Order: sequence, then C-alpha cells, then structure tokens
Amino acid sequence: MKHSSFEPNWLRRIFTGFFAIAAFASLSATAANAAEPESTDPITISQSPWTGNLITSDLAAKLLLKMGYNAKVVPIDGVAVFPAMDAGDISFDVEIWESTSLQLVEASEKSGKSVKLGSLGFEGEDHWWYPEYVKEKCPGLPDYKALQKCVDLFKTPETGDKGQLLVYPVDWGTNDEPRVKTLGLDYQVVHAGSEAALLAQVKAAYQRKQPILAWLYLPHWAPAVYKGEFVKLPPYTPECYSSGTYGCEKPKAAITKMAWSGAKAKWPRAYKMIEAFQLPLADYQAMERDVDVDGKDPSAVVDAWMATHEAIWKPWIE
Repeated sequence: MKHSSFEPNWLRRIFTGFFAIAAFASLSATAANAAEPESTDPITISQSPWTGNLITSDLAAKLLLKMGYNAKVVPIDGVAVFPAMDAGDISFDVEIWESTSLQLVEASEKSGKSVKLGSLGFEGEDHWWYPEYVKEKCPGLPDYKALQKCVDLFKTPETGDKGQLLVYPVDWGTNDEPRVKTLGLDYQVVHAGSEAALLAQVKAAYQRKQPILAWLYLPHWAPAVYKGEFVKLPPYTPECYSSGTYGCEKPKAAITKMAWSGAKAKWPRAYKMIEAFQLPLADYQAMERDVDVDGKDPSAVVDAWMATHEAIWKPWIE
C-alpha cells in the first residue's frame, strides 16, 4: 500500500518536470525567433562628414549589429542623403539638422518616400559667429548691420575688396549666398573643405586674435571654447525661406532621425530601435570633444560610451 500511494506522486513529479522543461523550451524558442532579423538584407546608416554624425551613425550601426542585423554605415554627403534615402539606398539617418536642411527634410517627407522618426534628443542652431575681441573693432555688433561698416576688417586675400564669411562645406547644403545678398552685405561666402578645416581656421584666427566671421553651431564645443558672440540677424519666418531670399536667421529646429519609407515593414524591430534612439546632450557634446579636441578615434569613443552607459542603450534594443 505504501508503494502504490507513492507511485502517483512520483509520476506526477515526472510529468510536472517534463511540462516545465517543454514550456521553457517553447518560450526560449519563441524569444530566439523574436530576436532573429526579419530580413538579412543590409541596413544602411548614412554617415555624413561631421564629428557628431560620425559618432551617432557608428553607435546606431553597432546597436543594430547587437540585435543581429546586417548593418553598416555608408559615408555620404549631407545633401546627397535625401535622394539616396528616397530611393531606399539609405535605410536610416540618425542625425539630420533641420536648422540647415529644413527644406530638404520637408520635401523628402512630403514625397512619401521617407518618414521622420523623432528627435535625437535636442535641437540644433546655426549662426554667424565672431570672437569677442572683434567687437571692439566693429562697433554695433552683434547687430548684422554693423558688418557692412566693418568689411575692411574681414577682408582676406581670397575675397579681395569684400569681407569673408567662412561657412561649412558646400555639400552640406547652403543658403548663405542669397542671405548675404538680401541683407545687403559686401561679403563673400567661403566654404571650408570640411568641418575639421573650418574649426582649424577658427582656432588659428582665435589664437592669433585675428578678425574672423564664421559659421558655428549648437550643440558644439567650439562656441564654449572660443569666446565670442553670434551675429543677430532678422528673426526667422517661414516666408523668409519660402521666398528664397533667406534674409533671416536659420531656424532653431530639431536634430531629427529619418527612415526610408519601406524600413518599418522590412525591419520592424530595427525601426523601433531607431525611434527610441536618443542621446543625452551632455554625452553627445563630451564625445564630440573627445574626438575633436583630444584626438580620439570616433569608433573607440563610441565603444567607451557603450561600455559605461548600458542602462541607456540596452532598453532600446530589447
């Protein structure tokens, strides 16, 4: 009797254990299948040639690789990214400065071939900048009208009898030529060959206390390191841009993320990750400075950030 009363308990334990193992195996298989990429086709992340985007694009690609995707960065000019994304050749762009590219963003989104995925986490601003020591030599600054009285101060051998306005590379897109003309300023717009070249010229002029009028932007470390002020232009209005005159400030606008319109259906988990992808402003600026000021490799800077900030990025990929 003792044996027969024990047997059902023994059998019950066997069956309970079996079903527990089977249930665990089923859940594990489901989780594994959920983590598998929906497509093995490559996900392309655009990488435009400025430090911030070298960092953010590399970070996005590395997170997608952790999720099992076939992801890679594709170096591309800031303007060329829009037709490439519309054609599906670029899957995602994680750092588009609407302050510079507002009209390109609007046209791409209006075409239905791309979609905005929210902000990177902060806004961008673009301004004309001068060092603080210039103000003594050009009374009336920061009002832009003072620049016309100080043309001689900003002349260079390259610009002859006109003042020089040093701005970003031409392949980032530009509207400073019509802006200068509309504002009635005898200045020639000179495009630096790269972001690094622009910052090098600002640094050299600042160290020698030479006059310079240059385009700088926020968020960025340079306006904090090189003490100066932004020129005050007429305030931005939509009509200022739609008219093509551009005689106003550039808009303060989101630094946004965009995707090819087919990305959500093809890689829904990747799409969701890019939507969640947002960097703390202080971290973004610190990584920029690590690269530009301390000379560190962008990829190594990203790796170091990932190693110490798992609490931020891990929820994005889960």
